[in-house]
Amino acid sequence: MVPQLCLPPALRARVVPAVCRFAATIPLLVGVAACAPDQQAPLEPVDIAASSAPAGPLLIVEVSRPDGSGPVKDATVRVYGDRGVNGVGPVATALTNDVGKVNLALPVGNYCVSVRLAPPEWLTLDLVTPPAAFQYTPIGVAYGPVVAVPAQGTSSGTEYDVVPFTPQAFESCYTNLPIRHASGGVVTPVKLAPPIIVTPEILGLNGQPLTGVDVYAVLPVTVPWRTSPDPEIQTAFFSLVDPTASPAEVVVSQGAPFAIEFQQPFAGFNITGTVKGMGGTGPGAFTIEAAPLLCRQFTEQFPAGETDVDFLRANYGYHATLGLQPDLSKVAAQIVHQGAGSVTVTFRTNLPNGQWTTTVSYDCAGGNCGGATVKTTPGKNNQTAQVFHAAKGGGVTKTSIVLGNIPAEHLEVLFAAKTKGDKIPVTSRDVATDAFFLLPKPARCSVQQSNDDKWVVADI
Repeated sequence: MVPQLCLPPALRARVVPAVCRFAATIPLLVGVAACAPDQQAPLEPVDIAASSAPAGPLLIVEVSRPDGSGPVKDATVRVYGDRGVNGVGPVATALTNDVGKVNLALPVGNYCVSVRLAPPEWLTLDLVTPPAAFQYTPIGVAYGPVVAVPAQGTSSGTEYDVVPFTPQAFESCYTNLPIRHASGGVVTPVKLAPPIIVTPEILGLNGQPLTGVDVYAVLPVTVPWRTSPDPEIQTAFFSLVDPTASPAEVVVSQGAPFAIEFQQPFAGFNITGTVKGMGGTGPGAFTIEAAPLLCRQFTEQFPAGETDVDFLRANYGYHATLGLQPDLSKVAAQIVHQGAGSVTVTFRTNLPNGQWTTTVSYDCAGGNCGGATVKTTPGKNNQTAQVFHAAKGGGVTKTSIVLGNIPAEHLEVLFAAKTKGDKIPVTSRDVATDAFFLLPKPARCSVQQSNDDKWVVADI
């Protein structure tokens, strides 16, 4: 049986088939479970050169460095054209050879070409970030992605320019199909763009840099051949993946929006992080703060001004698997506060026959917190609590608590926090549940309501 990726139904219809397709031949995605048979395949790229369509003359694309000083090997060349009843979309994909060329037998017609330099294994990716282990070849020298557009100042549309990838340039490429393919042996030269490099550093839950974290860069786009009934999953042009090594170095594109993503196991649960920007504007170096991966994230803001330790914000929710399935055995809460003093965070787990209480206590001084003590109610309560503190400057700290070993049969989990001068929630305690935040128990995860974006990259 081919291993398949299990996601909520709205995600499966869009992202599973390509993952499963590659899993049959390339063992890069592992450790995934069987899926329900109700999935529908998305539109797939049609490789005319490998199909039953009449073979045509060779479309030869030659890729070189930005300054034209030499060829680029293993660059991904993707050709887009008219697919008849399927409309315009990808028709062929190939990696350049040692002399920077690809030779594609395509019918005479008009085409669009995109070229990027990324690990060759990215072609097995359908989803960023992938929900299973991914192995790839590091890129030594990276360049910016490009697309072909109609040349400026021409009215016939028979000439083209190669420009850095942007959503606007990409739309012009696949709308106008500026490369006129009529005879074989004519070389289509393409120079990659100078790289726009950003260097994200991943900060762990304790505020310290993490190494060995795979960081993915994508360029969000909308294309007519990639539609889905699920509006939560966006489409993107894949740019690069690179591991953090104080920090990572990933390539984006001048003038194009980008998203930087990571997601991976950590300390027995999963962490994630996202940052977005515009290529070529703003600083290229920045940090991304890790957070426990939440199936659905809920956020509360609190008024400032209390004495002692003052609560400012809380994010909380149930944990999720890397495939964005609910993990009801764990919940997480991140609490941002400032000031000095003692903090007590109480989790209450209601069971069919009883209640478990787990209490986390710690002290803060000078913007630093530590010395966490975890106590559980006597008896069968074997819940665990992992506590992390990240100093954010100005006396502000973000404390992350992951509560584990929650029984499968539990009814609900609630939490509250208090200090000498503040408490959350701030509502009345006249009713027992008013003194706690209820963590809604999810039947399924939601991309837009989680703290992890998803991007489909397979046929863009």
